[in-house]
Amino acid sequence: MKRVLGSIILAVGVLAYLFGMYISQEVGAGKKKLAHAERSVSKGKELTDIIPYTEGLGDLATAGAEKKIDEGKKDVETYTKVAEILHMGGVILFIGGALLVVMSFTNKKKG
Repeated sequence: MKRVLGSIILAVGVLAYLFGMYISQEVGAGKKKLAHAERSVSKGKELTDIIPYTEGLGDLATAGAEKKIDEGKKDVETYTKVAEILHMGGVILFIGGALLVVMSFTNKKKG
């Protein structure tokens, strides 16, 4: 029974860790998109700041984009934490499951 339970826990740990890796990769892609968006917003503001008459228009034109960028940054923080928890939990479950499997082989009844 320990062997089966240990194997299940071990497999869940591996799956949790792998899912955490997937989330980390998606977060990395999201960070790149955010950086690109920030550069675009910055360029847009710079273009409108060149002419004194259009100086305030850059802030108005990019307000919506900046709001979405801020929301994206919050999402990145949230999913980074989720990935870290999955990594840690996956390792802990893997080790616990492996110990149960090993103990199932060593604690056989004698007699």
